[in-house]
Amino acid sequence: MISPGYVAEVATYANSKDIFYAPGCMTPSEIIAAENNGIKFIKLFPGNLLGPEFLTGIKDIFPKLLFMPTGGVDTTKENLEGWFKAGVCAVGMGSKLISKKLMEQKDYLTIERMTKEVLELIQSIRK
Repeated sequence: MISPGYVAEVATYANSKDIFYAPGCMTPSEIIAAENNGIKFIKLFPGNLLGPEFLTGIKDIFPKLLFMPTGGVDTTKENLEGWFKAGVCAVGMGSKLISKKLMEQKDYLTIERMTKEVLELIQSIRK
């Protein structure tokens, strides 16, 4: 389960059923609350407001957590490189990769091509 915010009751339920839960967190306090409730994977949201600098500033105080930004993560080399250098394990992309226009046009070939290009770019950054 993935949510835009941290909900303690959802975390408790997910942990009791061994269900993956990635809450969206924007502050260190939210991240601490999630970690204290057994969460290991944090969705940084909204990524475009937080930026890679935010993660760089807090990563050392959360050595056991994995981070994935969503919301405004761009497909450019500079943006992706910034996030991976800051220490994310993954990035979540929505409309920056698969636009409403492409979906309306049912342009699946372009979506496939762009997805492959972004995945190749990420692989080259992570090397």
